[in-house]
Amino acid sequence: MGFKNNGPFGNKRASELFPVRLTEGERATTAKVMRGVYEEERVKSILTRHKHAKSRAHHEAMDRIWDLGDGVKLNRYEVMEAIVILVGEGISLPDLCAQDNYPTLAETRSWFKRHPDFQHALKEAQVDRGHILGEQALLEVMNTTDVAETPLAKLKHEALSKAAARLNNDFKEKQQIQIEDVTDRMTEDQIIARIKALSTQFPELKTLSVKTACEDAEIVEGE
Repeated sequence: MGFKNNGPFGNKRASELFPVRLTEGERATTAKVMRGVYEEERVKSILTRHKHAKSRAHHEAMDRIWDLGDGVKLNRYEVMEAIVILVGEGISLPDLCAQDNYPTLAETRSWFKRHPDFQHALKEAQVDRGHILGEQALLEVMNTTDVAETPLAKLKHEALSKAAARLNNDFKEKQQIQIEDVTDRMTEDQIIARIKALSTQFPELKTLSVKTACEDAEIVEGE
């Protein structure tokens, strides 16, 4: 599982994809410098401080190493590239960050401040993930031929469709495909029995949730 010089970014180095940049506050201070708000000595101090901050952040990004196993060791720049690629392939960011060898969700979000290009790339990856979820929602309908499986297919279709809409605007205006709800012809006891049977037959129903899929759409919003 190598990410160096791989994926949608071609041969561009990860450190060039997501370079260290000034924070929003530092950019505001720089704008004041450009307008001549500060005296010369203050200007020198500010520019030196900004230069050192960027240098420290760059060295930290190069020196912090994650061991992903199977001989794959990536620094922060390369981990950011890996995260963007994997999310674009359909993996939920919270699920990815929950893995032992990856940075936590909080740490990943903290990189947005110094690496805004990473935040932008992650937003684009979320759009791709939305396409994948939307296609999965359609397949749930197309592949359902057994009436007994209709309730499960309906639940999965709705969950995937909502998640896709949160991640990708193309799916917000899509007409929802209607699936006949056979539960309106069943008693409450029959519905409960059927849900238990479906949960046994389809273990993924127990973990089916829009929450995780939608959470990673919110992660890159409003930062």
